[in-house]
Order: sequence, then C-alpha cells, then structure tokens
Amino acid sequence: MNEIALLTNLYTKPKFGVAFSSYDKLYRKAKEYNSDIKKETVKKFLRNRLSHSLFAKKIYKFKKRKIYCMNPASQVSVDLWELSNDDKRKNYPYKYLFCQIDNFSRLVQIFKLKSKTPEEIKKILKLSFSIFKPRSILCDREGSFFSTLISNFLKENNVKIYTQKSAPTLKWKNGMIERGLRTLKLITKQYCEEYGITRFVDHLKNIMSIYNLRVNRSTGYSPKELHFSKDAIADYQTKLSNELNQSAAKMEKGDLQLGDYVRFKVLARQFAKETEKTFSRSVHIITQIKKTDPLVYRIFPTPPDQDRFFYRNELFKIDKDFITRRDIPVEKVVASKKLPNGEKIYECALVGEKKREWLTLQSLKTRFILFPDADISTDLLQKTHNRSMITRKQQRENYLKDGVTTRSQTIVQKGVKN
Repeated sequence: MNEIALLTNLYTKPKFGVAFSSYDKLYRKAKEYNSDIKKETVKKFLRNRLSHSLFAKKIYKFKKRKIYCMNPASQVSVDLWELSNDDKRKNYPYKYLFCQIDNFSRLVQIFKLKSKTPEEIKKILKLSFSIFKPRSILCDREGSFFSTLISNFLKENNVKIYTQKSAPTLKWKNGMIERGLRTLKLITKQYCEEYGITRFVDHLKNIMSIYNLRVNRSTGYSPKELHFSKDAIADYQTKLSNELNQSAAKMEKGDLQLGDYVRFKVLARQFAKETEKTFSRSVHIITQIKKTDPLVYRIFPTPPDQDRFFYRNELFKIDKDFITRRDIPVEKVVASKKLPNGEKIYECALVGEKKREWLTLQSLKTRFILFPDADISTDLLQKTHNRSMITRKQQRENYLKDGVTTRSQTIVQKGVKN
C-alpha cells in the first residue's frame, strides 16, 4: 500500500482510531504501518484534504505587527469610553470619557463628555491640543471622529487621522488605546472601592496621575517621565532603534510565495459555533507580500468584507494540483434562464477559466462571487429574506430613483476601477 492510500484509510476509516484527527495523531499512527513515512508527506496530505482545510484549528494568538513611534506627541490613539447605565446615573450629566494615549510615552489624558456630538468632540480636541498637539491621530470608526466639522478642524491644525483594523476579528479597533483603557478601568474600580466613592468623574485628575506615574512594563519608564525627560526619551529611542534593526535582521522567510494558492480565514459571526467553517471554500492567489515583522499577504480575488493584508495564520495553503472547479471563485454572472420546472439557473464565468459553468441559486449562494451584479444580489437577498413585504428588486428600483447605488453596484464599480 502506498503512502497516500495508507493515509486515506487512516484518515477516513473509523477502525484505526485516528479518523479526521490532527496532524500529530495521524503521523504517529502512520509510522506504525510505514516507518519511512515523512512528516512533510502527512502535512501535504492534510492541507489538500477538503474536510481538513475547511475546518482547520483556529489560532487566535500569534505574532502581529507593532506600532512604532520614535518621538513623543508624534501619534496619539483616541477612543470614547461609554459609561454603563449605572455609571451614567452616578456621574450625571456625563455619559462618556474621551481617552487619549501617546503611542510613544503612553501618557494618558481623560476628558469628561456629556455627549459625543462633533461639537463636543471639537471642544475636547481644542483642550487636548492646548496641552500638546500630535502630528497624527489613530482611532476606530466612531462617526463623530470622521464628521465634516472634525475633519475640517484637524485640517486647519495640520493633524492627520487614521483608522486601523485589528485581526482576526476585523473590528475597527486600536490595540494601544484598548489596552490602556483596560488598565484605566481597573484603576478606576480600585480607586472607587478604596475611597468609597461612586462619582468618579470628579476624580479623573487623580486617576490619570496614578496611570502616568506608574512604570510601564513595555517601555521601562513611567509615561510622565518618558514624555518630558530628555534623557529618558533618548534612551528609549535607542532601544526602539535597536529593536527595529534586530527585527529587520531576523525577518522570517515565509513559506508562502507569490502565486501560491490559499484559503482565507472567514469572519466568525457573533454567535458562531465551533462546527462552522474556519477557512473559505474558495481558493485565492497570493499577489503581494509585505516585508514587515511578521510578513503579511494580499490575496486575489479580494474578499469584499476583508479588504486588507492577511497574517500567515489567517491563510491556509493549498497545492495547485488539488484545486477543483468548485474551489475557483465566480468572477461574474453572465446570464440566467429558467428551467421547465421553474427553477432559475445562472451562467457563471470563473476567475482565470475560459469554460463557463451553469449553477443553481443554491449552489451560487455557497460560492465566492468577485463582481456580483445587481440582479443576482437581489435574487440572493430575496431568497434569504423572504419575509419582506417589498422585494429586493423593488427596493433597488426605489434606491435608483433616489440616486442611491446599491452595495453590489459599489462593489462592481470598485472592481472595474481596479
């Protein structure tokens, strides 16, 4: 029995006790029957097995890119801390805290807010800039931060604003401020418990002092010292430069190359179960490798909800010889027709393939569609939301009358531009 036949039997037959098991268990069992079998053979077998690649183990914690700032006040991260209903009652009329952290020194500033309107945010930014003005701001997709009023105010002050997607959940979050907020919330709870208070917005100055005078584990200095002491700044800048040089020298050579075929990690729904797919059924191509620490990758076709660089742990490599037409993404729906039984089928052009394929609506719902046109998007949505009193086609016509484009048209336009 050859190696592939042996591995197939072990992986699919219950009697061997390792059916659909992990790489380690399968390899150890295979060694009992064939002592010459290599680890790479087992790895290659599993990564090209559809049942394994779609449900591969999720990895949540892995090395990610860091934020490097070489000077104080060069970049700050901001976020709104929304108080709980109980805290809103105790701290009336304040409902939010505007939190800001310097990405170099970790110096924190907190300002109390009655609301998160652009006018209120602008007042706080003016107050913050009077203390020190950064060159750029990193934040999440809070609507107030990207209002016309705030955008114009930042342009007047020559301050740029950026957002950042975090992996693997892909929420618009910034790790620096989120980590700082976690510590601030803990300090606030401890402070209230120690002094027997409930209205903590009147004690923000003391809470900030506690945070800014404590030595930060990652920098080795307190935020206040690192922000204002020239010796501390010079020493930490040297430390950062050495870290960057070592990172460049030790930069890993990834196992993925340009043109390799991969499945991407799908976004988990809020109440997703462990039995749901981990990686996409569609196969994509590596089109760009960014030499950062660690390496990150761009894929084509680009998932509409994940237009970003992927980490290695978010991709699953597939050998070209094992790709089927079922794995190839649909580029676009060319035409449709009705069968005698009334069922509608669609003629689809596959990415990189000359031969077209006819698919039912049920099959099409499971495929990755690169450029969905308005009609097929309407059919897919209408099938899913069949309780609607008005059809998706009618809604689309209403949108077009009002001069509003549908999501699918926006995707098509972006795709054509690219």
